[in-house]
Amino acid sequence: ESGDQISVFAVKPSNDIKLLPEGNYVDNVKYTYHGSYFEATNPITILEDDTKGLAYYAIYPYNKGVADEFEFTVNEDQTTHTAYTASDLCTAFCEPTTDKTVNLEFNHRLSNIVVKFSGTNLTNKNISVELNNVQVSCAANINANTFEGIGERYDVIMGEESANTFHAIIAPQTIKKGERFLTITINDKEYEMSLEADMTLKSGKQVVFEYEVNNDIVIELSGYINPWNTED
Repeated sequence: ESGDQISVFAVKPSNDIKLLPEGNYVDNVKYTYHGSYFEATNPITILEDDTKGLAYYAIYPYNKGVADEFEFTVNEDQTTHTAYTASDLCTAFCEPTTDKTVNLEFNHRLSNIVVKFSGTNLTNKNISVELNNVQVSCAANINANTFEGIGERYDVIMGEESANTFHAIIAPQTIKKGERFLTITINDKEYEMSLEADMTLKSGKQVVFEYEVNNDIVIELSGYINPWNTED
């Protein structure tokens, strides 16, 4: 989205292209998105003698502390669009090129949780959803392309994506059977939800839970995993 900022690294091509902790051709240049292109105050340039071009790594959101390995933590309150998108760790890689225009295809690296509600008279109900006992921090390894949940578990308040649909991003992890995973609050009444089997939340995947609300009863309709789209 316009105003989003990314960290960009440039690497000289070799037999084993990889991102170094530091000392790359260029380390962590901040680029800002302007609707159709990225721009930097001090943009990366290819010198004339670099005939093989450069490979590029990009990480969203921008953080001066990111490198080949780093820890990323999502927001525990994702009720605003800004807090949700700032939790959406994405990375991109471009093979060595001498082109002045570099195409970056970003991929979501964490796990997206979506909770949808159906039923009658939902417009008269005040609904909120909270994820319980989940890992909010992730150990990211760019070269190995691994993103794994680490650390303590916390509660995450989900944001309302659209009418009666909520979403939140958390680290890839396994949710254990029988443990409280969701707390649904409808007009100040809480409903605690758990899983009937262990569920592994994988990098770049989205889990959708669908519930039907009838009077004071919440019925789970389905839960399924699918790829998370690559839209910016």
